[in-house]
Amino acid sequence: MRPILLRLLLAVLGLLAIEAAFRFGAWDALVPPQSHSGTTIRMRDAVRAHAGRIDIVTLGSSRAEYGLDHAALAAAAQQRGLVHANLSMPGSHWMTIFEQSRWLRRERPEVQGVVIALSAADMTWRSNGSYELAIVQPMRSPWSIDDEIRFRFDPKDLNTYGVFSALFGYRQAVQHALQSPRELRKSLQWFREYGRHPLFDGPHVSHDLCGLPLATVADCARAAPTIPEQQTPIDQCKSLLPSVGVSPDWRALTADTLTEERRALAELRRAQIRAMGWPRPPVVVLMPITHVWRKELMPQGAIAWSHLVLDPLAASGEIVLIDLSTALDDGDTTRCDYFFDLYHQNEAGARALTQQLLPQLDRTLYAPAGR
Repeated sequence: MRPILLRLLLAVLGLLAIEAAFRFGAWDALVPPQSHSGTTIRMRDAVRAHAGRIDIVTLGSSRAEYGLDHAALAAAAQQRGLVHANLSMPGSHWMTIFEQSRWLRRERPEVQGVVIALSAADMTWRSNGSYELAIVQPMRSPWSIDDEIRFRFDPKDLNTYGVFSALFGYRQAVQHALQSPRELRKSLQWFREYGRHPLFDGPHVSHDLCGLPLATVADCARAAPTIPEQQTPIDQCKSLLPSVGVSPDWRALTADTLTEERRALAELRRAQIRAMGWPRPPVVVLMPITHVWRKELMPQGAIAWSHLVLDPLAASGEIVLIDLSTALDDGDTTRCDYFFDLYHQNEAGARALTQQLLPQLDRTLYAPAGR
């Protein structure tokens, strides 16, 4: 029995050593840069490589990444003697925002203010899915598990085992490296040369949606592309057709008529925002949503629901709330020249929105505290 027990003990010790190595970043250099974890690692490494201080950060999803003119924000902050960095990442939802905030409090305690740029669509549900566990994995403390992360565990879903194990958290990245080592090597080289996370800029996309029928998702899905750039939004519309009209109707919801599920989510989200611990009240920006998305794909009344959650925090001065959900509309239709797909603004849209946002940021974040 002793040799068997010894082999079992060695196997267990080996697994524990591998788990510890993953928790402390031994795998990070080989994570595919374009993956969810790889995107976080690029952001994290850019912050660590920045020698100067950082005063203000933007956190958010790809709506923030594409939808704000980060160079203009950095320039406006610099005029006030401040450094405003873009830390937005595709796929970010509230769990990412909370974990990123905790990580920044440990990593960059000098950061005083934050812009949280999501949308009313991101206020709809507690979770956007288990994929977000891969986003937060490189930022997590090696030893503690936050309640919001623990909530995602589902014993029937292997993708959620990363809640308790860093090895499982990087499972898909490990599989990719083993199955496609040559592709991974090329990807790592490209991102080292061209794909670093831009702290003071964002992506630049010039084409738009003009020329596509966008009255309904079905109209868009039936369209034939006249230029190559139209194929992506058309494919989006095709993939979204099954979701048209299936979202709930929340237009009758009020603070007094919330269901127990809605009330619990509202209270949880407020408590989580309060617990982030930023020195200055977070500026929460509800990013623009195209009219197609608002009318056919998200719950009716979702913007009003967002206000039910956030208005009490704004009224008490715990956050600054800026609702830009319809800021790029012309009447009841979103301007086609400001978006390049159903989710994301192009350069023109980012500039237009940032010009609306800058005066409010100057008053709430860039001006000296207490002015």
